[in-house]
Amino acid sequence: MILFIIAEGLKNLSRSKLAGFVVISVIGVALLIGGWFFVVTMELRDSSKYFESLTEVEAFLQDNPSEDSVERLREEILSNPGVVSAYYVSKDEAEAIFLQEVGEDVNSLFGENILPPSFRIQLKPELIVPEKIDSVVNSLSGISGIDEVVVQRDMILTLMRYQKIVWIVHIVLGIAAGISSLILLFNVTRLSILGKMKSIEVMKLVGATNSFIKGQFLIEGMVTGILGGVLSSLLSMGFLSFIESVAGLSISIPGSYPIYLIAAGCLLGMLGSNFAIRRYL
Repeated sequence: MILFIIAEGLKNLSRSKLAGFVVISVIGVALLIGGWFFVVTMELRDSSKYFESLTEVEAFLQDNPSEDSVERLREEILSNPGVVSAYYVSKDEAEAIFLQEVGEDVNSLFGENILPPSFRIQLKPELIVPEKIDSVVNSLSGISGIDEVVVQRDMILTLMRYQKIVWIVHIVLGIAAGISSLILLFNVTRLSILGKMKSIEVMKLVGATNSFIKGQFLIEGMVTGILGGVLSSLLSMGFLSFIESVAGLSISIPGSYPIYLIAAGCLLGMLGSNFAIRRYL
């Protein structure tokens, strides 16, 4: 019985090639939109981590401290509830960083290493609001042994504000695109089944059960969904290659990404068929 239902479902698909092609195309486009929403979300998440790394202040020390003084300062800095980590940068490390970033040796420019030792202090991202960041900076400035605390306050606040706007727009567009795709998929599937009403009526007249009829359309939906997933995978890979070649961007996606698309297509196809066929049984 199960094999017969599968065979009939495949026959239904072969009998209505145009309707099947339309459903496959709609599933492919829906998955393409959903898949790239996922990819962009991952890229935004990575950019969020980058912006969080910018929530850093630099505390310059008054002189070249001893190891004991460095540890004392580190413990006092870390005792601040707004601090995540504190990395000590010695004069030699500061000289190497200056050479890497500027391309000049500080000793050849000034005759000696004038760069002071410092602590690079990572703050909690939730502190990146004007009142809180100023409070933490003032608290760190009051620690004995720290000469000056420097933070790119305005730049960090601007970046974090724009990042939130981008996230909100991204989520709103993603939800709107997802709902539109689902509505289009269910309607296209319903119209496809509507064209097979005579076949459904004939099957009912000869005694076919609802489960038997429904099974055929679920198989058909599963096959169209898998094909839609394959189509979406091919379009995604082509789109990715186009972006990398034209824009020069490097976008990384999981190796199992096509499998997820095919699995999601299978699920969408079956859900669409189930939703549509229930109205006629």
